[in-house]
Amino acid sequence: MNASAGPGSSGPVKLQAEQGLNMLENQDLSLAIGRIEGAIDGIKKTQDNHTEMLSGVDQRLRNVEQKAAVHSGTVGGLAGLVVASGVSVIRARLGV
Repeated sequence: MNASAGPGSSGPVKLQAEQGLNMLENQDLSLAIGRIEGAIDGIKKTQDNHTEMLSGVDQRLRNVEQKAAVHSGTVGGLAGLVVASGVSVIRARLGV
């Protein structure tokens, strides 16, 4: 009598069934891994798009900040000129 053949076991048929289940599990795992890889690829594309958009926004913001610095310097200089001229006119009128 075969020691591995117990009640209800059918030897080679049971082994084939187990191998079949293992193949199905491997296929399921392969499909799951494929879906995960697809999701990761989608996330990477989205991240690349966001990085590109942020680079564009960063460049535009840099341009705005540079223009703001030039304009504020110009306005500050003009304001100083107006105040200095006003003080001169007042002093001249008061005779100081």
